[in-house]
Amino acid sequence: MKFYFDDPDIGHAPETSHPDFVKNLTHELYYDCVDDFSPFGNDDGADALSELESWYRDTKGKDDIMHWLFEYIDSMGFKYSSESTYMVEDIDVIQKLLIEDVFFLRCMDNTIIATAFGQYKITGKLDDRLQKAALIAFNRLKIITSSENTPYLEEFSKAYEMMRSDLILL
Repeated sequence: MKFYFDDPDIGHAPETSHPDFVKNLTHELYYDCVDDFSPFGNDDGADALSELESWYRDTKGKDDIMHWLFEYIDSMGFKYSSESTYMVEDIDVIQKLLIEDVFFLRCMDNTIIATAFGQYKITGKLDDRLQKAALIAFNRLKIITSSENTPYLEEFSKAYEMMRSDLILL
């Protein structure tokens, strides 16, 4: 299997992405490395893609991506385990987690989403468990963001709904 990695001189581009990624994810947002709403434009997403590329170089994709994902998120030192919280969709639990660690869920969700799109960008395939986790992450981010008073809510909602819809089709 051939892997597609970003080139430091080219960056995020169709030339450094799997042909299926290029064919199926046509919006410019997927190549934007500075838009906070893109999978790889926020700090969490950019770091996740870089670490995911290293993981693929080291393992050739033969290890369990979900195991890597949980280890990677948990290495950031949050109070909660990502493996025990990544499926949370209950609003009350989400609110509790936000109160106890305001950064945990957003970081975890951005990382899960970037990992899902990153796996597809690198390999042209998407693990079913990772796809499900990313869809839940989108739902959770929608809950989190809708409770915030931000002028970017409409832009955020449009970008995330487009990416969520694309992810369902992969």
